[in-house]
Amino acid sequence: MNNFVLCYLAAAIFLLTLSPFDFQPYVPSEFWVFRASIEDVSRNILLFMPLGMLLRHTFGQSHRTALLGGFLLSLSVECAQLFIEARTSNIADLMSNSSGAFLGSILYQQLFESKGRSPTQKKSSAIASSTLPISLMFIPLCWMNALRSTTDPAMVWLAIQNAIAGILLIQQADTHTKQLPNLTKGAITKSNLTQSVLGSCWSMLALLPLVNTSPQAVWAFLGITPILIAVGARLSTRIKRQGVIAALLTGLIAVMLNLLILHKTTDPNGEVLSGSSRAIAENVANKRRLFQTAEIVFLSVTALVTGYWYRHDDKS
Repeated sequence: MNNFVLCYLAAAIFLLTLSPFDFQPYVPSEFWVFRASIEDVSRNILLFMPLGMLLRHTFGQSHRTALLGGFLLSLSVECAQLFIEARTSNIADLMSNSSGAFLGSILYQQLFESKGRSPTQKKSSAIASSTLPISLMFIPLCWMNALRSTTDPAMVWLAIQNAIAGILLIQQADTHTKQLPNLTKGAITKSNLTQSVLGSCWSMLALLPLVNTSPQAVWAFLGITPILIAVGARLSTRIKRQGVIAALLTGLIAVMLNLLILHKTTDPNGEVLSGSSRAIAENVANKRRLFQTAEIVFLSVTALVTGYWYRHDDKS
């Protein structure tokens, strides 16, 4: 399962960084550049942090493993961007992406591998981390919604919906944690604190890319995240699961309906275009269809994997 989710995250990163896939014959006008801004660096770090967390969770090696994995994936992306006219291969991106994977590994260590824990606390942390691979699959969905929100503001609400689903998914480990024998009040408090920190970090990773298009919605959601975590802790496992599946199905239906009505090529005033303007508009629409089709695939895979994980969790 972990290896599959790693491939899923890598595919999502390729989709987000290589869109709109306008590959052209290689013309070395700008081979490599070094351009850095706070906005780009922070976005790149956030994009690769889930990868670093999952690499640490899967292989349990040193932080160098996550750093190397992030570097190799980022290098592949930057080399592919040499063949996309609208993209530029950037050394600063390579450095910030690698740093993001490295920081993700450190974050995972601080949340789940702190030293000096009792055997019961270690078991609690292991249970809490068991939902991590599935919950990380929701982050690319939020990022895809953020990317499309520049042209479709309604995608902001789908991103928030997926963020809530991710929090509910993370919190499902609480039920198993509280069933552990010899669990002290201190251990329960520690588990609740871990869940709160993990939920808050997850929300930031998922929604901060929306700051450019809907900053008020993002900061409002981050502000009420502790309340959502507290409310979610009181919900039964069944209700949490139903909420996660409902979010996935709602998102899938919304994207499919949006794709079905995208065949109409109109200008901003709603008038049908013709001639060269129509050809340009159809080219843009085709790229949007390609991206939305990929989004449908990712939503479907996430729903199937989540359902499989629920069944496996019930049996265990």
